[in-house]
Amino acid sequence: MANTEIQRLNLDILIRNRGFKFTETFFHNAFGKIGPYYIWSDTVQKNGEDYAFAIKSVADIVEQIGGNEVISGAEPKDYAFSYPVASRLRRPHLTIRKDGKLEGAYIRGKKVIHVGDLNKTGLIVQNLLVPAIEGAGGTIKNIVFYIDGMEDGVQLIKYLKINSHCVVPMDKFALEYLHEQRVIQNEESRINLMSYFENRHVWAVNMLKSPKGIDNLSRLFLGNAVSRERAQNILDIGYPEIASELKEKLANKGLSFK
Repeated sequence: MANTEIQRLNLDILIRNRGFKFTETFFHNAFGKIGPYYIWSDTVQKNGEDYAFAIKSVADIVEQIGGNEVISGAEPKDYAFSYPVASRLRRPHLTIRKDGKLEGAYIRGKKVIHVGDLNKTGLIVQNLLVPAIEGAGGTIKNIVFYIDGMEDGVQLIKYLKINSHCVVPMDKFALEYLHEQRVIQNEESRINLMSYFENRHVWAVNMLKSPKGIDNLSRLFLGNAVSRERAQNILDIGYPEIASELKEKLANKGLSFK
């Protein structure tokens, strides 16, 4: 269970440092999934006092869990949290690169607790963290995120039999608080967000099929190479069951596919 007072104070930090952005259409990620909001967790670094409080909030959870000998962080965004937490608690730090290469602490026979910035899909945990740590002879039973999007990653990490903890869960309390603070600035964005959390997949399918969704997807395909790759991932990885229908709609906008 999150400490709601600490959760609120850290939501205030994210608000002050403009860590949230909401949209009436969608944002996308590298795994082909879409959603109506984006969080910049590392924005807490903009203010020294805010950064110190955020790090203390994560470190307090790590201390409460106890029994872990090494703190790990994955490239690149986890480092904003994992390095200072390891330093604060005087623990050795394990650096996990994108290619799975490990640097820093020796972990064979040791318990590792991972400190991460944001949990959404959980795929990095499954595809990178667990294989890297266990492959080097370490064990991982706990992860502490600064923010948990309360999305697919929650169930995937549970399936991996790892205990997930966080400072700021994006739960009903968080959403209502953001609305009260007028961070979600209009009713349409609020309804869009609530609909997303009721059923993320149904929301995504309906959004992508809608005129504003197709317009947004079209802009991605007309963007740079990274943008086009992300757009293709939406069709191929995120929502392949509606890829043919989306391609037909995009073709009406002048886009062609092989």
